[in-house]
Amino acid sequence: MKPIGLALGALPIFCAQSAFAAEKAMDAALARLNQSVQLGPIKVTPLAVLKDERCIDDPISGCPIVSDAIVRLLVERDGEVAWLDVHLGGMKRWGDDAIAVAAIKPKRQNGADIPTAAYQISLRRIPADVHISE
Repeated sequence: MKPIGLALGALPIFCAQSAFAAEKAMDAALARLNQSVQLGPIKVTPLAVLKDERCIDDPISGCPIVSDAIVRLLVERDGEVAWLDVHLGGMKRWGDDAIAVAAIKPKRQNGADIPTAAYQISLRRIPADVHISE
C-alpha cells in the first residue's frame, strides 16, 4: 500500500505544474474546425478554411510557388462577437489584441482535398501590450 500513497502524494505537485504550464500557454492553442478554444480573454472558433493552396513540396504537383490559406474565425469577448478572415502566417487585430493563424495542418498531398475534420489550426493571441506592425 505504501507505493500507492507515494504516488498519490506526488499527484498535487504534478497537477500544480500542469496548471502552471497551461496558464503560461493560454495565449496559444491548437483547434479543429468548429472547436472553440480560449486564448486569454478571447474565445476563438475556427469556422472554415476559405482558401487552401498549401501542399507538400513536390515540383511535379503544380503547387503555387507562394502558397496561401485563409481561415475564418469567430471571436468572442465580453459579449462582443466578430468574424475574422486571417491568412496563414498572418494576424488580424481585434480591439487591442490580435489573433494570428500560426500554422494549418495537414498539407494537401497529390492534389487531394483535405477532409474538414482533419484540419488543425494553430492559433495565437498577441496581447495589447505587444507592439505589432501590420
